[in-house]
Amino acid sequence: MLILFNRFHALPLRRRLSVLIGVCAGITTVLCMLAVVGSGVWLQKQRALEETTEVARTLAFALEAPVAFGDSQGMHNALTLLRARPQVESASVYSLQGLVLASYGTALETVDPTLVSRLSVNQFLIRQPIMNEADVIGHVVVVNRLSHLWQTLGLAILAIVLASTAG
Repeated sequence: MLILFNRFHALPLRRRLSVLIGVCAGITTVLCMLAVVGSGVWLQKQRALEETTEVARTLAFALEAPVAFGDSQGMHNALTLLRARPQVESASVYSLQGLVLASYGTALETVDPTLVSRLSVNQFLIRQPIMNEADVIGHVVVVNRLSHLWQTLGLAILAIVLASTAG
């Protein structure tokens, strides 16, 4: 370290200033990327929670009548609305006994009755009760794929890197 420090002092003032500006620009870039990643991860988790909760609540409302009357075609029709949401990987409708009544995508065979939500790196899972007046008549479990959120975060980091190298 001392040899590097002596080499730095041996440089002319013009070169030392150029090196210092380059080091400061590098540190600024790294700190900006850390700030974007930190806030991005936090905001992406919040966004995933809000999106998945919205889809689960909407589905629970749409599935109220089909589940109450045991209309499997109505359940499948309600679940096919998820085609408009490409980030939704799967959704399953469960009876109070835990039986799968209908599914979209890859159905989960069992679901923990105490589960409310689960976040992993690749997906967010949320369980929403299907209510009929004040009674719970079933549950819908929605699995949201998080790959599109990570792509957005990756593009933001790439934009910072490109902007810092261009500047």
